[in-house]
Amino acid sequence: MLFVVGNGMVATAKAADVQKIVLASCANCQQVDGNSVDPKIPKIAGQEAGYIRKQLRLYASATRRHEDMTTAASALSEDEISELAQYFSAQRVSPGKINDVRLLFNFHFDKTSIIHGQ
Repeated sequence: MLFVVGNGMVATAKAADVQKIVLASCANCQQVDGNSVDPKIPKIAGQEAGYIRKQLRLYASATRRHEDMTTAASALSEDEISELAQYFSAQRVSPGKINDVRLLFNFHFDKTSIIHGQ
């Protein structure tokens, strides 16, 4: 299904589907915009889409394990993973405080470790 939005661009129904997934599965931990308010949950807003896609695939295959993330990601199709990755990468990261120095270290030196500290 295609929609014409105010600026004349064509958008697909995928945007509405992504919002449903975000609200149902992601917002409790990541907030709607990927800016978690829990210092134990890293923000994913503004991360590279390829990175987010890779991490979701690892969770979906249970190669990377986190009870909530593995459950949520394994329910997603490949298209949904790609759409979510694009959605969160397009969000603007908000400033925040890092209470766990390991998260700062991981972000600076090992970006693959930032989500859930693995």
